[in-house]
Amino acid sequence: MKKAQEKLGALLGRNPGLSKDFNNCVDFSLTPEEFEAGWCELMMKYEAMTDSHFENLYKYRETWVPCYFKHQFFPFLQSTQRSEGFNTVLKRYVNQHKSILNFVKQYQKIQIHILVREGSKD
Repeated sequence: MKKAQEKLGALLGRNPGLSKDFNNCVDFSLTPEEFEAGWCELMMKYEAMTDSHFENLYKYRETWVPCYFKHQFFPFLQSTQRSEGFNTVLKRYVNQHKSILNFVKQYQKIQIHILVREGSKD
């Protein structure tokens, strides 16, 4: 995300709200389908489809958008890396600008997604 924001800095600066909408699309998409729908809406809203950096980001989305790899297991990470990574993710959802209600809603969406996924395995 940090690299994406560096590359897109000028475009984000020219379009008020794009940075927030971009982060929401990436951070709050629980499934690839949600991300795809959010990305399409984002590109149409800001007419950013012509930007080559957005095209490259989309092309490699499976390597940087959390919903694509959240079910992966990375056994070679040290415990400090795992806890630092978890803290980073947690800070996206819990901070002074977001309410506890927002956190609970996100948690409920995750639980529903897990139940649906487990139900489809049976």
